[in-house]
Amino acid sequence: MAKNVAEIGLGPMLIGTMLDILLYGIMIAQVHTYFTTFPKDRKLFKCFVMFLLLANALNVLFDAVYVYQTLVVHYGDTPYLMTANWVFATDPAMTGIISSSVQFFFAWRIKVISGNALTTAFVGLGSFIGLLGSIGTSIAVGIVPEFTEFVKFEIIVIVWLVSAVLTDVLT
Repeated sequence: MAKNVAEIGLGPMLIGTMLDILLYGIMIAQVHTYFTTFPKDRKLFKCFVMFLLLANALNVLFDAVYVYQTLVVHYGDTPYLMTANWVFATDPAMTGIISSSVQFFFAWRIKVISGNALTTAFVGLGSFIGLLGSIGTSIAVGIVPEFTEFVKFEIIVIVWLVSAVLTDVLT
């Protein structure tokens, strides 16, 4: 039996969204534990944790809206399934903003704990390149919304993902 467009393209997205929601639930528990265990922690740290929680909430919401729109609202609408919309385009930018925020925090921690300016600079630079690459990818999705044409901006995606991986390995 031949697979349809929704099964091929959106099956993984649906599974990913379910995992995203599960991990967000775990994050809520971790944030609760953090705030109850460290009530006297610096206000800046608490604000950073809340920023990450809210940014992840927004990301989960965008993912769920996209999956709902494509699988429920536009059920059977094959042309719709073959193009990205603005909700889909937010995903790379949101991912980059969240991950680079954490990487910048780790860069700061490396500087504070080890005093190693070179490693701090590499982590900071890699994080900044990843942030720009993720935002560039979101912009490119908005300009070229056809999934079959995403190959046109593969270089920016590769730069984003390679810099993110290298930065994660350094931290």
